[in-house]
Formats: sequence, C-alpha cells, structure tokens
Amino acid sequence: MKPILSEELDAETTEIREQFKQDNLPIDDDIMDASIDASGYQDQTFVNQLRLIEIGNKRIYAAIQNYFRAFMHRSRWLKDELVGLGELGQYEDRLVEEWEIYFERMREDLGDSATEEEKKKAAKALYAWVETSHFPIRARVNEPSITRGSYQILSDNLRVGWHLEFKERIRMLLEQQEV
Repeated sequence: MKPILSEELDAETTEIREQFKQDNLPIDDDIMDASIDASGYQDQTFVNQLRLIEIGNKRIYAAIQNYFRAFMHRSRWLKDELVGLGELGQYEDRLVEEWEIYFERMREDLGDSATEEEKKKAAKALYAWVETSHFPIRARVNEPSITRGSYQILSDNLRVGWHLEFKERIRMLLEQQEV
C-alpha cells in the first residue's frame, strides 16, 4: 500500500475547509455521481412543463439530473444546518425575479396574436436561457446544476414556467389525469 503524503493530506484538508467557508457550500460527489432512474420522475410537474414545449428526452433527462442534484444538495445543506430556510427562500425569490424579466419580455414580444408554434419557440428560448444561466446561491458555489435544478424545483411548484400559458396548461393536464 502506498503511503499518503503530507502534501496530499494538506491539499485535501484545505479543499474541505474551503467548502465550508461563508461564501461556499459543499458539493458532494456522491450526489453528483448518483445514477438516476428517470422513470420515477415522469409524472413530475417540471417534466410535464418540458413536454408541453416539446423538449427532447435527453434534455428532459438532464433536467431530472439537475432537479435531483439540487434537491439532494439543498436537503443536505438544510440537514447539516449549512443554510437556513430563509436563505433558500431568498435564493428562490432571486431566481423567480430573474425569470420574470425574461418571461415578461417573452410575453411582450409575442403579443396577443401569437400562434402556438411561436409560443413554443419562445418558450424553448426561455428554457435555453435557464439551461445556460448561473445564479449561485453563494458566491463560490459554481456548480451549474444547483441553479438549473433549483429552476426545476420552482417549475415543479409552478412558480416559474416556460410556455406563456404554463399554469393553465399544466392545470388542464392534471385535471385530465385525475379523470
């Protein structure tokens, strides 16, 4: 067995210490590397929102991974008392505020006479913005799946959506499933 060098031990200790600084949070490899069974998420509202705008299966799977990663990290941070509910709530409010700017711009650009095809195209552009946006919960939390997954959590709770009429369409879909 190869001995552990003091430099390796020191580097690992420094990395762990950095994760727990005030402007950072730990990103756990076990969560990031977990294999996810997408079949358990098919009825989730956030998945239905993506299907509504005809997002492809690979991107839906990526959304499921991001949802899982953000949900699990947020749960672990709460359990370990690294964040409070207030901080998560403020973070979500900030994400919703950013989304509202783009959503309202989309609404204005589409106007009242937009076709369904135009609405879907604009919704896909809005969703692409979410896939590439990065709003860290803390300054040094650079893992993009936290932002993306947090948007999926918000989408699952209908606080954000991609289609112009997402709330009405998802409610209709849910009512049809109950029948």
